[in-house]
Amino acid sequence: PNSGVTVNTGLPIKMLPVAVVTVPILIGLQALLQAGYFGSLKNALLGEPYDFVQQCRQYFGPFLIVTAVPYLALLPLAFGIFGVGSLTGNVGGAALLFVLPAMVLYLGAAYLFYPTSYLIVLRGNGLIDAARQSYALAIQGGPYVTYTIGFALFVFGVSPFATGFVVNVPVLGLPVGILAGSVLGLGANFTTMRFVADLDPAASETVSWDTESTDEAQM
Repeated sequence: PNSGVTVNTGLPIKMLPVAVVTVPILIGLQALLQAGYFGSLKNALLGEPYDFVQQCRQYFGPFLIVTAVPYLALLPLAFGIFGVGSLTGNVGGAALLFVLPAMVLYLGAAYLFYPTSYLIVLRGNGLIDAARQSYALAIQGGPYVTYTIGFALFVFGVSPFATGFVVNVPVLGLPVGILAGSVLGLGANFTTMRFVADLDPAASETVSWDTESTDEAQM
């Protein structure tokens, strides 16, 4: 024991049982809400009747995996992987050696697979099919790359102003920020849903803009 390795969990021991119980519950709740949210976006896009509960039931399984994967990827951090630096006395160096490659991997995975959630509900063929098609669209480039860059620039442009408002404006900052962020998020997600539907051949077969085009012509 005197020469053994100390494992730092990063959390007080008394907090670990709480985390073990609450984190899976939060993951399940987040997956349920995302399934209903993205399914409802598809309903709105296709002009289908709104049925949040049905979307939750239909897509909960795939979204549970999509939601859990990032948590599992970050699990080493929760158990104090930076504590390995204590073996050499260079905690900062150990952290950088882990964080920098992790950031590169995260950005790469985000680029390749961010349409997966949209494709799950648009295609309706499960997580694996959606992930494969997301990867195929990403490596094709073209409009996919252009939209990704534009969306990222939009987020990076809006975030500093939104954060500054929420942090620095008392009382109204947080509620206004939540409301405005919800509206912006909904619009951005709906736009992305339509973009993915237009880009994916299988999804395009189920999406028709004839009604919209007719309405525009009448106007």
